Amino acid sequence: MMNTPDDILGETIRVTDAMRHNDRMIRTARTQREFSTLLRNAERLERQSIRQMVVVPVSLAERSVRRKPVFGGRP
Repeated sequence: MMNTPDDILGETIRVTDAMRHNDRMIRTARTQREFSTLLRNAERLERQSIRQMVVVPVSLAERSVRRKPVFGGRP
């Protein structure tokens, strides 16, 4: 996925909508198991929204993955 502003905004909206839907489902949960599952889902969505706040430019992300040459070997 490219990190264009439109992509980031679209993903942010998707996660926000999922969080709202999950909150509504938590309020209407009928069993303890369903409630626990929805709480875990809420925590996952919260972590996902936090990760979205820290946007790394694509060029920086590509540089961090680049392998360093081994001493005496080819790069």
